[in-house]
Amino acid sequence: MRILYVGLKYDYGNQKNGFSFEHVNFYQTLKNMSNINVLDYIATDEILKSNSKEYLNDEIIKKAKANHYDLKPAHMRLTQYHSISTK
Repeated sequence: MRILYVGLKYDYGNQKNGFSFEHVNFYQTLKNMSNINVLDYIATDEILKSNSKEYLNDEIIKKAKANHYDLKPAHMRLTQYHSISTK
């Protein structure tokens, strides 16, 4: 199975807060599952530190189209992406 995981790496996007709930409970679980052959990770907070929302959206779409994932779970705040990413 091929999965593209999209979400915050750090709690509220701040490294001082430690890893986010989603990173610890979803990403780490997926990472430990034996039936997942490919697990790519887009850490939204890391990208948004130095890039725009448009750039984030473009990266998600580009990666998803190029790799034909079986599943694309995304844990993002509504302010982090535009509607085109959900199509």
